[in-house]
Order: sequence, then structure tokens, then C-alpha cells
Amino acid sequence: MLQDMPVGDPTLSLETNLDNIFGFVYGEITCPNEQVLRVPFIQYRDPYKNIVSCPRGKFSRLIFSQEIKYALKFGYTIDIKYCYLFKRGKDLFTKYVQDHFKIKSTSTDSVQYSMAKLFLNTLYGKLGMKPLLDTLNIVTEKEAETLDQTTNVSILSKLADDKYLVKYSGQINDNIRKLNLNDPITKKNKNRVYTSS
Repeated sequence: MLQDMPVGDPTLSLETNLDNIFGFVYGEITCPNEQVLRVPFIQYRDPYKNIVSCPRGKFSRLIFSQEIKYALKFGYTIDIKYCYLFKRGKDLFTKYVQDHFKIKSTSTDSVQYSMAKLFLNTLYGKLGMKPLLDTLNIVTEKEAETLDQTTNVSILSKLADDKYLVKYSGQINDNIRKLNLNDPITKKNKNRVYTSS
């Protein structure tokens, strides 16, 4: 069972030493050749083809720090651009899992058994689900700017005078949004120019 999980609010950082990072790092990952690693295992979703693969060569993505630390042992390398630091959460679900597993394994009541099983399965399913659903709208320039600052925008395209096509999902955490407005990494996007793609 995973012992440490990221908890609390993230801190955007330019730290590049993986030994000092627990959280998520963004950077250019290089997969080793076949002589070093026969089967690559870091997944990458192509934003244009929407295909998930385990590519060779170079690609950029956001990845959990512990996953890339593990991958370094097999020949992967990463050039870190920035990271989101988190506090370590210890054994977050251990007691929950132990309690419900005990109920499930010792219960003679079929309802109690089913509820304990459902609680265990729901925890696993909740952690694995994709929480963000995409929304596609035609909006004004002002609305597009607001969406760009408060949501995860994947498509932003000018259609006509003061009409923009925006594809977005979920609200950005207030702490991340505030960091984005003042951070040197993303400050250049603060006054984003809306042009047709």
C-alpha cells in the first residue's frame, strides 16, 4: 500500500533537485533506448491525437515525483522546469481499509458485508476516477479571459469579433490560481493574447 501521499495546498517551485521534491514535477523526460530498457513504462497522452502510449525519446509531462525517482533507476532522465511541492500524508487510508476489511471478512450479515465491500471498492474507484469533465462553449473575450484564469483551458480559439471557442474543465484551486498570477513561470500568460489558432 502507498505509504506517502501528497496532502494540503501545493507550493509552486523552481526546485530542480528531485531529492528535495515531494509532489509533482513538470519537465522533459527522456526514455532510454531498447538496450537499456526493453519495455518503457512511463505513460504519455498525446494532446493532439488523444492517444496514451509509453514512448521512447523525449516528451514533456507532469509526473509524480516518486514515479520519476523510480524511473531514474531504469535509465530515464528528466530535465525539470518547475514543480508543485506538497506535504507528505502518512498512512491516510490504512485504518479505514483495515476497519472495513475486518467487517467484510467477519460479517455474517449480508447487508453489512455488502456495505463494507462497497466502501472498500468505492475508495479505490474514487482515487482512480477522472474528476474533470470537459465543457465546450462559445463566449465573449471577457468570459474567455475569466475562464482562462479560473479553469483548466485546453482549447481557446477566436471565432469572430468578441466570440471565442473555449474548451475547459474544472475550477483551478484558488491557491494555484493566485500563484499563477504572480509566479515568474506563468506570469507571461497573465495578459494572454487571444488569437485564432
